[in-house]
Amino acid sequence: MKVLFILFVFLFVIVIAGVFLFKGDKDIVEESPSDLIVPTGIENTVTYGDDGYIPASLTISIGDTVIFQNMSLRSTWPASNAHPTHTLYPGSGIQKCGGGEAIFDACGVVPIGQEWKFIFTEQGTWRYHDHMRPSMQGIIIVE
Repeated sequence: MKVLFILFVFLFVIVIAGVFLFKGDKDIVEESPSDLIVPTGIENTVTYGDDGYIPASLTISIGDTVIFQNMSLRSTWPASNAHPTHTLYPGSGIQKCGGGEAIFDACGVVPIGQEWKFIFTEQGTWRYHDHMRPSMQGIIIVE
């Protein structure tokens, strides 16, 4: 009887150890869906003028780039809604500016005649604004 009990405990320990080892391997190979997005090479342009963003709404595909061109008479700062946190687009946020991450936030002004680019890797409807003049807004629809 004592031998049977020891054998049972031994098998129980092996099964539990196997479960933890298998679970650990699974965690290593998991990837985020946005990590798998390959840029399409397609560029779309949104122009910022004195009356706001043109077009006000733009539909693109996942992996497309949007170029925000400043053609107004003042600087602009395109960023994900909501003002002032810029956190609507996944992974974005004004507190991440300067961290080297690709976030939907120019993280500073785009001077007159200059541009800023962003590759959209998340499907959805993404509202954005000019941080300098939050009433100037637009929408990017990623399909």
